[in-house]
Amino acid sequence: MRTTFRLLQGTFKALYYNFDVFVRLCWAWFLILIALMSAVMAFIGSKGDPELTSAALIVVILFGLVANASIAVSWHRCLLLDETPGITHLKIGAREWAYLGRTVLVGVISFALMFAVGFTVHSFSAAARGAISDPMSFLAILTAAAVIFLIVPAVLRLSLILPAGAVDRPLGLGEAWRMSKSLGYPMLFALLGISIVIGLARELIDTLLNLVSFQWFLGVYFVLKSGILWVALQILSLALTIGILTGGYKIMLERLARD
Repeated sequence: MRTTFRLLQGTFKALYYNFDVFVRLCWAWFLILIALMSAVMAFIGSKGDPELTSAALIVVILFGLVANASIAVSWHRCLLLDETPGITHLKIGAREWAYLGRTVLVGVISFALMFAVGFTVHSFSAAARGAISDPMSFLAILTAAAVIFLIVPAVLRLSLILPAGAVDRPLGLGEAWRMSKSLGYPMLFALLGISIVIGLARELIDTLLNLVSFQWFLGVYFVLKSGILWVALQILSLALTIGILTGGYKIMLERLARD
């Protein structure tokens, strides 16, 4: 648990001392994303064509992936190399495209692992159907447990290729797996801790907004809850998640240096 606490402490401390830097990294991207989403929603409302709606949503998702790659690369470089951006950061170059490619690669591996685990659990559940009173609930619980405690730690270890590539020291998947031994579960528990913090923050803010949501305040309340609150929590979640990977990469390098 010591490594988990170190990851959490380092991630929150890095965001606290560099919060202005992270805001500079992402504010322009998020403004564009919000404008794009608003345009898509208006487009959906006026057209109502399922095919056009799907195409518009795909554009939003692709833009979000590009924005995430740009933000993530610069945040990794800030935490690892003390590199700071300008006031507006809308950078997309070879490094960012390579990062996006690695992200997609890790995503494909994650999907393949989840499919394999889901198939295995489903087969086991089918074989044991007669002995289980509620096979569907059992299947869902067993699949979720397998994904969380088997797949996520493995994917997090492989994901250390992302901060490595961001600072121009690319790792192969095999190297990342070999060099990150025993780091999977600390990173998993750190991410679970961050999820709890984000969830509590969401509930607290939601409760405070509900306390002051008088009739005349409904318009402002809707904007705060659906817009500003969503953006703030997305920014916080993105910064902390990237920070966990950065912290894991730092610990990996320290262990290699000692060995």
